[in-house]
Amino acid sequence: MKNNELGQVIAIRDLEFDGKLVRVSIGLPRPDPSGIDFVCPYEIAGPLTKKSFYVIGVDTVQALQLAIKVIGVELEISAEGKTGRLTWLGQSDTGLPKYIPAEVPGGYGSFTDPLGPSMDGDASRINRSP
Repeated sequence: MKNNELGQVIAIRDLEFDGKLVRVSIGLPRPDPSGIDFVCPYEIAGPLTKKSFYVIGVDTVQALQLAIKVIGVELEISAEGKTGRLTWLGQSDTGLPKYIPAEVPGGYGSFTDPLGPSMDGDASRINRSP
């Protein structure tokens, strides 16, 4: 199984964007093929964003914690999130953390371009103006 394959889903968060579903699914953390670390796959599926990726941790708890933190940022920088119309339970807060933990290196997919090599802190501080 590839690291970004979801496998068994252990958690789902359904959000809304202009009346359409944006679903976040988190897979069961599992051993990385290296046999040293653990991966936690996740998927974001919305009308404008479709992404399957994974986070690596030293154990299943860290992998899951990092996935939740990274998903919060992924949602904020997604096409839906940038509009300010992404909601959960009628609120603009997704209920997920909105920062990249220091543990996530700069090479993690979409984080390299919008945020630079690495960032620790509140993602709302990022200047998104052209």
